[in-house]
Amino acid sequence: MEDLKTLTVPHLVEVAGYVHRLNPKVEKRRREALSATAGSLCGAEGNDFERSVKEEAERIDNDVS
Repeated sequence: MEDLKTLTVPHLVEVAGYVHRLNPKVEKRRREALSATAGSLCGAEGNDFERSVKEEAERIDNDVS
């Protein structure tokens, strides 16, 4: 603990992040949040993303041809 008193603020932030990630509850909440949202874009966002991907794929195909 005494060593922490000598660290700079950026290093203390790094240590705090590391310690925070060690908490099993944090990991569980992170995994639950990822599971609930992974691979999903709602309505208009999903449609916009799909359209953008298709347009970019067409542009790449045209550039390659």
